Amino acid sequence: MIWTYFEAMAPDRIPKSLLVVGSGGIGIEFASFYRTLSAEVTVVEFLPQILPVEDAEIAAKAKNIEVRVGKFPFAGNSKAIALGEDQGLVKVIFDKKSGQLLGAHMVGAEVTELIQGYVVAMNLETTEEELMHTVFPHPTLSEMMKEAVLDAYGRVLNV
Repeated sequence: MIWTYFEAMAPDRIPKSLLVVGSGGIGIEFASFYRTLSAEVTVVEFLPQILPVEDAEIAAKAKNIEVRVGKFPFAGNSKAIALGEDQGLVKVIFDKKSGQLLGAHMVGAEVTELIQGYVVAMNLETTEEELMHTVFPHPTLSEMMKEAVLDAYGRVLNV
């Protein structure tokens, strides 16, 4: 059976396995949703990376803006490990010259609960220096956001 996103939003039954064609935001969201419901999920992407269109780093480089990138894996976060959700990544992209946050990517459990922090930061034109001085409580998943910022700047959070 072939579904569009419309049928995938309101299935009459949960499939045992699912092939998702395309690893953009919508495809990855459906893959994550159905995997949570115990379906075996395979994602196929024809471009060389997942979430290809969503990468501000690729956009920022295309416009000849020098960027600084920071990443932090879920596997490095004690709360994610305790929840049994250690698969994922937080990535941030800053303008190297101004320090302004250009974009962020989050893939993993509960990222929809976290991303608004970066959205607010982008809307306020927050810099990496300002984010480095922001308090993130411990132990929380949101700590990964600061860890990614510190990684972009080559620093390590001492908790």
